[in-house]
Amino acid sequence: MYKSLIVGLVLVCGLSRPALTTPITPPAACMTGTLASYLALPAEEGCSVGAFRFQGFTFSASGTGAGTAADITVTPVASGNNFTLAFSGTAFSAPSGSMFIYTVGYTVDPHPIIVTFSSDLDLFGLTRTSGVVDITTDLCAGRRFIGTLCPAPGVPLSVNVGTGDLSDSVTFLNVAILDVRTTFTLDGTMGPAGFASLRSTSVMTPEPSSWLLTATGLVGLVWRVRRGRR
Repeated sequence: MYKSLIVGLVLVCGLSRPALTTPITPPAACMTGTLASYLALPAEEGCSVGAFRFQGFTFSASGTGAGTAADITVTPVASGNNFTLAFSGTAFSAPSGSMFIYTVGYTVDPHPIIVTFSSDLDLFGLTRTSGVVDITTDLCAGRRFIGTLCPAPGVPLSVNVGTGDLSDSVTFLNVAILDVRTTFTLDGTMGPAGFASLRSTSVMTPEPSSWLLTATGLVGLVWRVRRGRR
């Protein structure tokens, strides 16, 4: 009876474990540093924030006097099932008469893969000036972008925050990979434009079917143990 119980528990735990898309050993933890230091990470290795791997960082900037990747600070935060990269720095301040456009890209490779994601962009500490801040994040859920295209079966999505709306989010199911491209537009044409920080958060939720499989298996084990005692 006890041998059957042990084998049953092993099978339940093994079957209910979600499939993995990344190696069991995660890369080194992401640390607070400049975006330049993130760009220097090996593209396919990246770094980890909690259960997630962030990799393949890219950056571009345009506008006379625009900042560089060294002028942007990336701060990783893990809290429960929330995994965040916060972007801040002197690059995100455009003086009157200027316009800066930055694009930051990266890939989120979840571990495990059978999860629900919610990408939430929260712009806080917005500098109340006469300029305009507009931040659009384009997402490719399930695939990586090819140029500007999110190829099938990937699902193209987007969230937008800025001077008029400080928070936005989108929820989607069961993706093995999430490609992220955030475009920061700081329009100082009518006056200075800037913000303190942008938090980009991915939220992990266990797939309900995994819990159902585990519960079903445990019920079966209890029935087998009781039957063995009769």
